[in-house]
Amino acid sequence: MRKKLSAVIYSEKAPDEARRARFLSFVERRYGRSAVLEWRSAPELKNGFRLEVGSDVYDWTTEGRLAQLKREIYAAGEGGFDVVPLMKESIGAWEPRVIADQVGKVVSVGDGIAVVSGLAEAFYGVPEAMKAECRKRLTPDILASSTRESPRLSRSFFRGPGGRRPRCA
Repeated sequence: MRKKLSAVIYSEKAPDEARRARFLSFVERRYGRSAVLEWRSAPELKNGFRLEVGSDVYDWTTEGRLAQLKREIYAAGEGGFDVVPLMKESIGAWEPRVIADQVGKVVSVGDGIAVVSGLAEAFYGVPEAMKAECRKRLTPDILASSTRESPRLSRSFFRGPGGRRPRCA
């Protein structure tokens, strides 16, 4: 038997039974399994609520809905053409949608590496498409110097203290 899914609703006031039932129904339909709903007081959320299910966050506050509209406006303007008519159309026809954002926790940061937990969509490294796009934007001299191996790095990288190679057990 699968464990029940845990969902937490944050809002200024506790939802009444009818709203709790709607939240629970939404979570169970969306994730295809039974759930337990917990309410936590969040006095700062005066205009809406935030629902967290695992690493998914449904932000239905005024700020969250405005951020959603902002993302849609930016996405409409990525085509490189006149965005004013698109913005007018987008704003006129816009209605907030139920969209989950992912939220995780940073466990540690050091040497340019972050360890993060709770993000189902996280990945390691830089996607190849992003690398290719960055290479296209580099000048030839910078591109050449960035692809050459650094002699200083190659001599010191594989050596431990005192210039000795580290031993592997």
